[in-house]
Amino acid sequence: MTDMINTLYSIPAEGISLPVLIRGENPANPVLLVLPAGPGFPVIPEARYLGCTLGLEKYFTMAYLDPRGCGKSYSASMDPGLYSIEQYIGDTGKVMQFLQQKFPNRKLFLMGFSIGGSFAMIAARMYPDLLNGVIAVGPDIDMAAAEEHAYTFILQQAEAEQNRKALQDMKRIGMPPHISVSAFQTRVRWVTEFGGIQRGQNFRQVLIRTLKSIFTCSSYSLTEKIAALRAIGITQKYMLPVLQNFRLKEYVPDISVPVRILQGKLDAAAPYTEAEKYIAGLHTSGTKRIILFENSAHNPHYDEPEKFRNAVLSCLQ
Repeated sequence: MTDMINTLYSIPAEGISLPVLIRGENPANPVLLVLPAGPGFPVIPEARYLGCTLGLEKYFTMAYLDPRGCGKSYSASMDPGLYSIEQYIGDTGKVMQFLQQKFPNRKLFLMGFSIGGSFAMIAARMYPDLLNGVIAVGPDIDMAAAEEHAYTFILQQAEAEQNRKALQDMKRIGMPPHISVSAFQTRVRWVTEFGGIQRGQNFRQVLIRTLKSIFTCSSYSLTEKIAALRAIGITQKYMLPVLQNFRLKEYVPDISVPVRILQGKLDAAAPYTEAEKYIAGLHTSGTKRIILFENSAHNPHYDEPEKFRNAVLSCLQ
């Protein structure tokens, strides 16, 4: 007999409260804490897809964290000085400690998407005693290399398709780094438009899906739904300069918990070659593995959902 869990918790942290939605079919299952992509995107609205559509709630007690400044945690009064990598990792540690106390004697895993995957790796290295493994999906390995890769991808696609607007936009924002919100979002828009985020989906389609997930999220009030959209640009304003020279190897040269990197081979935002080089050089006393998704871009959970689910479940073996 199972007992469905569907509860929203608020965990005190410096300057704010961190919202964590916990869902699952059986409280005896291991726990999987999920961090979003970004900077600036929430993950609580993704609970329906990850937990229900992909079926992960059958195997895990899922915990979805909207990091500080994102989604339900957004506050207009938050100190801009608290937007930092160190603060994000400290917040993640607080949530992991809460989950360990809430679900004693349960295995705890951490999964993050994109920059959330990078933060998950850092948190796993900092709090190894709290975790049984970490899963990084399309993590940002080297920000400078990723920006150059994305910019080149756009130019190549724009020239192949004779897309004058894309070429004009790239000329206008210039070569990376793109630390202004406007330049960053312009680049992301065209990477998405050309299928470098999700295969077979253009920018409009990905945007509509994102908006739908937020505005149908039952965990958000209408005010919070509107604020979640505003929070994306605000978080990027403060975090893009912080992440400009980010290199995961400098934060996580070694690790002691099992690591899985789930990487789309067609990813134009976080190139798979960087992920392969990183995990090859990663020193670990545990296990490390990279799982390539041949037909996926930056969102393998959407491009190859069945393979993605099986890859996540493999951490239980």
